[in-house]
Amino acid sequence: MDNLLRTAYQKMVDEKKSGIEDDTRKIKNCTSREHNPPMHLHIPYGKCYRHICPVCKHETMIYSSELSYGVMQ
Repeated sequence: MDNLLRTAYQKMVDEKKSGIEDDTRKIKNCTSREHNPPMHLHIPYGKCYRHICPVCKHETMIYSSELSYGVMQ
């Protein structure tokens, strides 16, 4: 069975050719004012913020900065 799978995979790889192809990703032109996440968020260290557009359902993840600012005494 493993040899059969390897042979099928190798055939699939061999059939691929370099060149220009159609872009199969969904291209959305969402015009919602809420498409982009809010600005100037404070995200605590080690946390992230998930924003989902209410119209097109595009998901954006915003991660906290790796920098930490401490008060020097």
